[in-house]
Amino acid sequence: MDTKEIAQHYLGWEFFRNSAWHFPLGLTDGIVYPYLESVVYSDCVPLFALIFKAASPVLPQNFQYFGLYALLCFMAQGGVAGLIIKRFSKNIWITMLCACFYISSTIMMWRLFIHFSLCAHFIILICIYLCLTRKTSFIQWSAVMAAAALIHIYFIPMVAVFIVFNVIDEFCENRKIIQPALKLSVPAAVTLAVMYAIGCFYSNAPKIEGGLTYYNANLNTLINPREISSVLPKLPYVSIGQYEGIAYMGLGMLFCAAVCIALFLIKRKFSFNRVFILTAGLIAVFLLLALSNEITLGDKTIFTYPIPAKVEHYWSMFRATGRMIWPVFYVIMTVVFVYLIKNMNKKIIIFVLIIALSVQFFDLYNFYSHHVSSQISEYKTPLSLQKWDEISNNRSHIVFLGSAEDTCQIAKFALDNGMTVNDMYLARKNRALIEENKQRELELIKTGQAREDTVYIFTQPPEKYYDGLDIFVLDGYIIGVTS
Repeated sequence: MDTKEIAQHYLGWEFFRNSAWHFPLGLTDGIVYPYLESVVYSDCVPLFALIFKAASPVLPQNFQYFGLYALLCFMAQGGVAGLIIKRFSKNIWITMLCACFYISSTIMMWRLFIHFSLCAHFIILICIYLCLTRKTSFIQWSAVMAAAALIHIYFIPMVAVFIVFNVIDEFCENRKIIQPALKLSVPAAVTLAVMYAIGCFYSNAPKIEGGLTYYNANLNTLINPREISSVLPKLPYVSIGQYEGIAYMGLGMLFCAAVCIALFLIKRKFSFNRVFILTAGLIAVFLLLALSNEITLGDKTIFTYPIPAKVEHYWSMFRATGRMIWPVFYVIMTVVFVYLIKNMNKKIIIFVLIIALSVQFFDLYNFYSHHVSSQISEYKTPLSLQKWDEISNNRSHIVFLGSAEDTCQIAKFALDNGMTVNDMYLARKNRALIEENKQRELELIKTGQAREDTVYIFTQPPEKYYDGLDIFVLDGYIIGVTS
């Protein structure tokens, strides 16, 4: 479990809950004081944060919605998966067994305790469902895009690609322009409006440079169990950052894929039609995005290809490119189940799915049990609270004069005591603005104008002991307060 990420999510929610209402609605005060920052960049699911902030007066003092959000994600995952399978089979047992594979998705479980807001894989399944229905409206796609923006912005490009392919499919069928044009333009406008309303553009938080080829997916990702499988050995990979592209399908799902291949070789039943071409194209586009411009297989880089600086600039906005493998994971899973349903007897399908599901859970049992049980823990602050209470008495602000990336426990203390912090670990923030403010605070200290209402925390021991400022070490932190 990445405790820093979980702390970021929780603190982001609590600071937002305790903030006054602003417009845009997602702005948080006190987290990069004296500035405002969007709740989007603490990755605490803006949709839920807005709902529960509005309901805050009737909620208990200690409250978080993360477990509820995760539960709803799993419920929605199973529900939408059932709708997808029901389009091809009315048999309840086939539907339920197939849905179990979607619910037990390794990539969804992996995210549950690492960037939990990225558990909303039902958004991808909704896109698959809408593409299967084919006759869709711009209202439906606008709703999906709005949901993506309100949950996590990494779902936005995924939904956008599905929309493009749905538009291509519709245009090839009826050769009309207006409806496809509305499907492209209206969801885009809705997405920008929603992003503006929750403050995505407020602070001009710059994108983080680099990482485009570090957080990509590996060509072996669908069959590479890493540390997930109880049966198969892990395969090599190029960089640690490729954990963003983990997409191991599970031994049971690979068994189903093998059965499909066997059926194809036996029956030679295959239809090279528009649906096949569009599905193959969809997989290819997402695979290209996930691999980035550095194609790797195992621990080898096969080749790289240059991309224009402008393309790299905008592509790097979603630098964790490995996440784009998720739609490939679910599209392939859906294709496998549909092929089985169309080419096998119902009783045989049920038998195959029971065997495959048993193999799947046997293969992933250690991963599920360890991944869940190891997260059960109680937070205990490492701070000497009595001493911190003494030094923060009648003070309102904590100012970090250096890095604030690993100081979530200080931010928690500030939160519990109604204090602000000038910096905190966030997904994105206006670092230049924050650093300018730190320099101003440092100049005040150097000129003997340290604020009486502020606790200063230095990353490195100051070069000299400034006039009027008592400097000491507490719990490993270098503290400065006025005499």
